[in-house]
Amino acid sequence: MSKNKNYNKNYMAALYALLFLCLPLTLRAEKQYQSILQCLGMEEMILHRKKLRGPIYDLNQKLISEVSSGNLMKVKDEIIKEICLGKDFSPSVNFLRNLLIKGKSIYEFDRENEKVFRLQKAATETLQQKVPNLFFTYLISLQSLTNKADCLYKAIPEFNYFIQRFRYLQEEIHPQKLLSEKDKIAAIFERLKKIEKVIGKCNS
Repeated sequence: MSKNKNYNKNYMAALYALLFLCLPLTLRAEKQYQSILQCLGMEEMILHRKKLRGPIYDLNQKLISEVSSGNLMKVKDEIIKEICLGKDFSPSVNFLRNLLIKGKSIYEFDRENEKVFRLQKAATETLQQKVPNLFFTYLISLQSLTNKADCLYKAIPEFNYFIQRFRYLQEEIHPQKLLSEKDKIAAIFERLKKIEKVIGKCNS
């Protein structure tokens, strides 16, 4: 039973690594995207077509839900291009990265229409408040692809740093402030560029 469980984990990890590498290439072959929702929707379609589930799929579904509920939310065109046509990550992971590192600067607001502006601000605030949970959930789901409980924490020490702070300080400090150290977040995503090697090493 244990062997089958490990085999399934290894199989899912291999599929995930393949997806992590190939999905950006697939999306780059598509047309230019007019909105972040269109881009995430294309990613969702590709995931369905390949019948793949896992960390990216779960993140994709959560982001689509959040962006759809804040339908007046507008991400800047240059950021959409960076997110959807980037070579290192899938759009969902790239979107999460931008939400964490660049924050509210990725959005465009209609300042000439006060009502629309207020709705856009509210939608972006709601999403930004959920970013810490999206981030930790995604990283923990990556850990679930490994056979060793603490392997990802050791491979990505910055992840362990934030997890410890989140566990012990979340009642004292707002989650967004817990993630204020952008250099450490950037370091996590740098390490995630080689996630297939990390997962492979964890499962060897």
